[in-house]
Amino acid sequence: MFRNRYWYLQGYSIEREDFRTFKLSRILHLDVLPETFIPREFVVKPFNPPKQYPVFEMLEVDLLLDRTGREQIIERANLIEIKPEDQTYFLAKVILPNHEAGYRFLLNLGKHATIKSQNEFYDGFVAYLEDIQMKYQ
Repeated sequence: MFRNRYWYLQGYSIEREDFRTFKLSRILHLDVLPETFIPREFVVKPFNPPKQYPVFEMLEVDLLLDRTGREQIIERANLIEIKPEDQTYFLAKVILPNHEAGYRFLLNLGKHATIKSQNEFYDGFVAYLEDIQMKYQ
């Protein structure tokens, strides 16, 4: 099944002796064994995301985006507004978690986004970048 950008497989786990849901991208190794499959009654398990999500402080962040960044923000971010800045760039106002998850999201945009608002998110993002840079010195 395909859910939230990922493929999953529901199958029987010999180790757990029960049907489980496996995220395909987490399967590191596959062996084809000579053993014969033992048919078992299968009922599709409901696929529900965890009910408890971590709670992070969410902050409004102003970004300057090129066209590539604009496409990504429209599809993947909690967008408040976006408007053209000029022929090449766009100004976007988004809501991002003031946490590593938000910083990593912004890093995925690479050179296609620049933070324009200097707030707590900006300070946290800069500190995160400095921590990364220290690992490569």
